[in-house]
Amino acid sequence: MSHYLQFVNERGEVRYNTVPLSCASCVQNCSGKSSIVKCEADGTSRRQGKIVIDGVGFAYMCTDDIDMLKSANVFKVRLKLYGELLLEMRQMRIAIRTEAARELKRLIHNITSNNAHSIQELYSLVPQEAVTKNIRKQISTVSSYIRDNESEVALTLLKLAKHNAALKTEIIVFNKIYEESPSLSFKRHRIHKVVMNVMHLFGQELLAANVDVQVQPSTEQIEVDYDSLHVALYHFFDNTTKYILPDSTLYISFKRLGDLFILSFKMMSTRIGLEEKGKIFEEGYSGTNAKKAGKSGDGIGMYQIQRLLKINNAYVYWSEPMNYENSQEIEGVLYDENTFDFIFDTNALRGID
Repeated sequence: MSHYLQFVNERGEVRYNTVPLSCASCVQNCSGKSSIVKCEADGTSRRQGKIVIDGVGFAYMCTDDIDMLKSANVFKVRLKLYGELLLEMRQMRIAIRTEAARELKRLIHNITSNNAHSIQELYSLVPQEAVTKNIRKQISTVSSYIRDNESEVALTLLKLAKHNAALKTEIIVFNKIYEESPSLSFKRHRIHKVVMNVMHLFGQELLAANVDVQVQPSTEQIEVDYDSLHVALYHFFDNTTKYILPDSTLYISFKRLGDLFILSFKMMSTRIGLEEKGKIFEEGYSGTNAKKAGKSGDGIGMYQIQRLLKINNAYVYWSEPMNYENSQEIEGVLYDENTFDFIFDTNALRGID
């Protein structure tokens, strides 16, 4: 028994095909849902049919199956199923393209925004008109501004380093999460050093908010994909600098419990309602108090953190306050003692599902 199929989309592109090249004319000449034909290749009787779906394409089937040769209804039922499959394939393709386009659009937007911030930082230090006024004096002009504004130059360089890290972050997120076979490199890293490498990028924001950072010493090492963990921590510190209470303390500690390794962040930050416990990890969700504080973003940070930690067989867990005795309200915004634990299963296989 031989059974031939061909699926063609609305643009005439063949999406699936088992029809021999020598039978291409049969597909072109077929116009009905069911008919008996004599095979030009071997002279046998076959039943063929084509189902056309407007705006989707068509499904063609040709077979010498005895049951389908005997019954046009049996053949038509099978052909109808292939037509429905063709429609589902198109819907799946549209959904995949829409998702990919959305993620690519977000990547381009974020990269463009970071690039604009970098340019703005440079021209806030050295006015654009001063640089473009006389090409021959560009170097001397810039040198003069640097000499006269050493502190501002240092601050600008730190900001540019952060913007550069943000650009790298966006690209890594896209590659790690959306590539079919992402590049992962699991090696042992001293977790204290990884945290400090990222936190220093946000040093100026923490200083501006007068946040005292207390980091517990630790020499513990765990096996992680450095890039994905670096990006997860970048998103976390970005959120922290937005929502932490000014003039407060950020506590960072490390603890091993059997096969689990726990990286903890404890701080006074905007209140997370108990009803929001699961929602804060959903894409697009911003907390009620974050909105009141006027600091809510796109609701991507915690969502991306969770996805990136999953690569390392880890997850972030928010622990609600044990009590609310130390809670504060400032200009209508509530702040609580919140704890966020990055919990790593150090005995598990790692990677993207």
